[in-house]
Amino acid sequence: MQSDPKVLIFVPHFFKTGGVTLFYKSIRPYFGSNYKYFFRGNRSSNHEKWAIVSYLLDYTKFLTHLMIYKTDFIVLNTSLAKSGCSRDAVFIFILKLFKKNFMVFFHGWNKEYEEQVEMNSGFNKFPLNQFKKASSVVVLAKDFKSKLESWGFDQKIYLGKTVVENNLIEGYVNPAKKFLDKSIFTFIFLARVEKAKGIIEALQIYKQIQLINPNKKIQFKIGGEGSFLKPAKDFVAMNNIQDVHFLGHVEGLEKRILLEQGHFLLFPSYSEGMPLSVLEAMAFGIPCMVTAVGGLKDFFVDKEMGVLLEDLDIIKAVNNVNAIINDQNWLIKISNKNYHFAQENFLASHVAESLKELIVDVYKMKSNAQKF
Repeated sequence: MQSDPKVLIFVPHFFKTGGVTLFYKSIRPYFGSNYKYFFRGNRSSNHEKWAIVSYLLDYTKFLTHLMIYKTDFIVLNTSLAKSGCSRDAVFIFILKLFKKNFMVFFHGWNKEYEEQVEMNSGFNKFPLNQFKKASSVVVLAKDFKSKLESWGFDQKIYLGKTVVENNLIEGYVNPAKKFLDKSIFTFIFLARVEKAKGIIEALQIYKQIQLINPNKKIQFKIGGEGSFLKPAKDFVAMNNIQDVHFLGHVEGLEKRILLEQGHFLLFPSYSEGMPLSVLEAMAFGIPCMVTAVGGLKDFFVDKEMGVLLEDLDIIKAVNNVNAIINDQNWLIKISNKNYHFAQENFLASHVAESLKELIVDVYKMKSNAQKF
């Protein structure tokens, strides 16, 4: 009987924030001893000039690992972006020298990089051709799968998921209860505070809803840090938007409290893979306003889970969100739907088992094919 493979999984350093870090922190307890993590990448977001030094150290460390330890299969987690593809193409070159099979999990997807590839078929040919050597590929949206296929990726491409930590929602069983308390209605934003995450549009939507509902006590709590934090604060001050609270980076108990208190997530992001903040909000029974980007449009149902915008129309967003927040029965119905959907589809324990099964299946399929 063929034993399970010894798997090496490429991950960012755990002291860095980000979706991939949270993903693999969450599922690590559910992996067995055959699954080891290889930490690589720039060690600081604030010292990019040292990135090349970090990469050289990582390539050396990886070579050493392959020479010393038994490794059957490699899972390369990356983003379809200039820096990630260029860096990880070298790792692929190294592992193919050692005749190691691997799969690629694209967590992020940079639309600007995609457009550069589309406009010039020779653009970054080396990275893309390296990734085409993967035994299989995992992406977070059907659109990404179709795009890779159009670029000549002919291996099996699977749809993956992002996860919600089991510990984060442990003991949380009555999401609709908060909608019975009419003392204050809390909008939330939970992500890096960047222009591309739609923070300004979220503030515009919130301001308009305040104007429409002068007798309704509402507030907006923003959890996250990022390069657009100061412009966002300046926008609030210049437009005299009331009851906006910038909380900074939140995690652990602080994040749980924010999600327990939240009544509606505003997340008009410009592009995404599968945003963790939306899944976490849903796990706490929170209706969401999202744009139809990345993996969201593959499962998010407009009016049943909140508001799904095909384009970033502020007036339409305001009208649709306002209709829901002023209908308690509708709020409770969406809350229950989101809570149960997230429990069934995005818990770390469930996703970890699915990913392990996929890794073993791909490894065995490739190993059996090489025997003939």
